[in-house]
Amino acid sequence: MNRMPCDRGSVDGMAVPEQELKFIEQVLSHFCASRVPDHAKHQVELLYRKRGNALTLIERRPYFRDPSVHTETPIARFRYLAKESCWALDWMDRNERWHPYTGFEQERHFLRLLQEVASDPTGIFWG
Repeated sequence: MNRMPCDRGSVDGMAVPEQELKFIEQVLSHFCASRVPDHAKHQVELLYRKRGNALTLIERRPYFRDPSVHTETPIARFRYLAKESCWALDWMDRNERWHPYTGFEQERHFLRLLQEVASDPTGIFWG
């Protein structure tokens, strides 16, 4: 697939366009629901959270010492760069710091970022 450059000159601080956000939330909901096999859904849940112009993909599991308590591990963060009108993909290190994912610092098409996370060619998201 050809990569499309991001636009320059949008208003800084602008939110994700409403129609695009609605589509992305539908895609992420489907991804989260379909990624975990049925036989494991009682052990693992995928979800996402929106905060500002970022959507974070999260893995949620029961804590092994107390199944009534759940742990959450961020998998990937998708950031909308309003000034450039595009998306960036980040990964989290073991010290819970986010880093840009090389090659996907500016991507016009959100689905390309999600495909990269799903296929995880570097092993940085799913291990």
